[in-house]
Amino acid sequence: MLELLVSNRLRSDLDTATSYTRFISVLKQVDEQLPSDAPVRKEQEWDEVMGFHHLIDMKKPADDSAGDFSRQSILRRVSAGYDQTRAALDKEPLTV
Repeated sequence: MLELLVSNRLRSDLDTATSYTRFISVLKQVDEQLPSDAPVRKEQEWDEVMGFHHLIDMKKPADDSAGDFSRQSILRRVSAGYDQTRAALDKEPLTV
């Protein structure tokens, strides 16, 4: 039962992250098409929002159970997360 609850929560978090990523992607397209002298570009919030980056869609290792919190499972997830993050940053480096 705990595994089902954890899995449902992780699915919900992933759906939320995917929605944010799509939203940020659309905003980046708007930024590219917006005239450089558009009034919204003078807003502090515009610069703040344009500083957001795509979220990384983390996938747990296929052989791990959502409810498995053993040391080995956690270490596999940390390693997989690092690898996924590195690949995402190689594809689209952070800009500050």
